[in-house]
Amino acid sequence: TSIVENIGGIRIELEGVVPEGVNSHTFSPAPSIAKVISEADLVVLNGLFLEDPTLEMAKANKKSEAVILSLGERAVSEEAWRFDFTFPQAGGQPNPHLWPDPLLALRYAELVESKLKELDPANADYYSANLDEFRRRIRALDEAVSVAVSTIPAVSRKLLTYHDSWAYFAARYGL
Repeated sequence: TSIVENIGGIRIELEGVVPEGVNSHTFSPAPSIAKVISEADLVVLNGLFLEDPTLEMAKANKKSEAVILSLGERAVSEEAWRFDFTFPQAGGQPNPHLWPDPLLALRYAELVESKLKELDPANADYYSANLDEFRRRIRALDEAVSVAVSTIPAVSRKLLTYHDSWAYFAARYGL
């Protein structure tokens, strides 16, 4: 939702379906979300099996001309999928948490910008300008994280989290 908001800004009406603080893995949309989806021109999902109940609801309730944009599958190839304790390769569903890696979050933003420009060409320059600003901030963040991580001796670069959501971030920064 945040990435879409950064790109679409005030030129779109945005409604996040998964409430803040709710576990996306176990979230099941309320029946009332079907009405929200039925009025949408664009439904943006992380993809990579993260929100399958919402995807199924979107497929069943979207307008015929509405677009479902699944970001994860377009941001990385299957060869780049990461598997781990929570998302074992044997299960066939990769770790879907691409966005903590700033450059993959940027890729999500690029995909959103492209789709918004396609659906709303009158505001293409606005979406492009928002992407440029987002890109600037992401690159600054990426540089800051790289510099910070470089201050940690390589043998000490360990990342301890409560959830296996940092696989792509960890790979990016050698953690």
